[in-house]
Amino acid sequence: MSRYIEDPLDAESTHHPSANSRYVSNSLSRAAAALGALIAGGILFASIMRTFSSRSTIEPDLSTYVLPAVERARGFGALYVDFLDIKPPLTFGIFLPWFAAVGHSLTGLWVLYLILIGALLVAFWLALRMQMAPWLSLGVFLSCIVVTTQSGMFDWFFFTTEVVGLVPLLWGLVIARRFGHRLPALFFASLLLTLAGQAKDVFIFVPLALFPLVWHHRRRGAAAASSLAGIAAAFTGTAAMLTWWGPGTLRSYVAVLGIKRESFPFPGFVEAAASVWDDMIVVQSWLPFLALLVIALGLCAMYERRESLPGSPRGRAVWKVTGPEWMYLSAFFWVTLGFAWQGRELSQYYAIAFAFPFFIALSVPVSRISVAAMDFAGYRRTIVITILIVSLVPTLSLTLNFAGMTKAMRPWQDASRILSTETPESLSTYSAIRDLTIDAGCLHVAYGWRASAYYLYTGLKPCTRFMAPPLAATTTALAFELREAIVKRPPSVLVMDSTQRIPSDDESGRTERELLPFDVIAETCYLPSPVAPNVFVPRGSDSQERTCIATVLGRGAAAHSN
Repeated sequence: MSRYIEDPLDAESTHHPSANSRYVSNSLSRAAAALGALIAGGILFASIMRTFSSRSTIEPDLSTYVLPAVERARGFGALYVDFLDIKPPLTFGIFLPWFAAVGHSLTGLWVLYLILIGALLVAFWLALRMQMAPWLSLGVFLSCIVVTTQSGMFDWFFFTTEVVGLVPLLWGLVIARRFGHRLPALFFASLLLTLAGQAKDVFIFVPLALFPLVWHHRRRGAAAASSLAGIAAAFTGTAAMLTWWGPGTLRSYVAVLGIKRESFPFPGFVEAAASVWDDMIVVQSWLPFLALLVIALGLCAMYERRESLPGSPRGRAVWKVTGPEWMYLSAFFWVTLGFAWQGRELSQYYAIAFAFPFFIALSVPVSRISVAAMDFAGYRRTIVITILIVSLVPTLSLTLNFAGMTKAMRPWQDASRILSTETPESLSTYSAIRDLTIDAGCLHVAYGWRASAYYLYTGLKPCTRFMAPPLAATTTALAFELREAIVKRPPSVLVMDSTQRIPSDDESGRTERELLPFDVIAETCYLPSPVAPNVFVPRGSDSQERTCIATVLGRGAAAHSN
């Protein structure tokens, strides 16, 4: 099994240079393509820095991932037990060793994120190079960078779980592609692919992408056993990490899986097909001429037997897909199925998880067409290659924006702003909130996704395990758990985050407000503090607050039942 398809432009059917000349030409081609990929990757780095360098504190969703690990280091609380989230545990787990080494400053998190993105891009490049010639690899790589940057995928949140999950996923594919004939490689590849699903749910089915390699392995039974052992090792390691985190963590995560089964039921065939169709429409908005690949495939199928050059192996290029290529295609299939299961739209930061597997899968038909076209003579080769190149071009607006963006970048200025984060001025509100309560008091932030940032910077313990309050509205049981917890332990400080819009009665958040009427609690049982109008302190003692909150919640429950 060859490591990658050789550059068809170097085929001896085209010309017959000396071996030394071909070696020099191939080396220059690989070096030029690698340099182009490095420049494109640098542009992605600079784009992310430009978007987030003005932020002076750790903001959601990153604060939600960071808080459990920070509190674990402080000796308080366990993931899922004291800090509820429905995300898989790997994203939280990667912060534990990093914080032990460098702390949890925003600057340190910038370094970690850039390392992860660098690892992602290297794996992506290697996956393409193992499939295609240098010039084609660079074309697909550039197309992906243009789409991901100009579609705003990296502009929504700093440090996304999509990136965390893609790193083990892509490296798993690279290891399997390069060393898949070896049993230890299948073990490590399946381990990495399984860990990807422990960072992002849409990757949960991806270990099945190794099936084509296992099926074509000369020791099929041993290959299957190695892959299953890797999957088992990943789950065992995850369970061990959760057990080590604190008592009850593993049991609480099992309960979270039940919440996710209720929140994300697997769609029926029609619903899943509609979701996939919607995804393909979005892909067409990225690459408007992608359908031309079908025409190119048809031309290759028509020409390859009739028009092959003398001496060329016939019928080898288009349809003879290898086991590693089936792995690339099936990895994308399982990611697409994961998107259908989660019911996610292919937009914003969610699309990061889809884009890179998509372009890796796209490399298979692209490389097959390019190899087939080199067997054609004259204008037929030109036609097929031209169609191939055009099919990879993103929309004109994305391409022009990308070109304009590169001229406006000031990466060193952005980097300098990153180094001046978390100043006393940016943390002043959090410090003032901390001063409002005694050590035994607790904090509750209502409605918004920013709650975890308040807990992180004030150092105050949350009154409940709902560090992300909107999760309480996921199910009725969780909403009533939050209601009971607030009555049992009234907040010493209640924050109605002014940056978050409280859902009104005629919007989709109606249930959240009915079940969790914290705006009424703040008005009835609390007083505005001198810190800010949205920060409230109790009107009376703890017992008085319990009675007041229970009364408000009782009225709300009665109104909801009516």
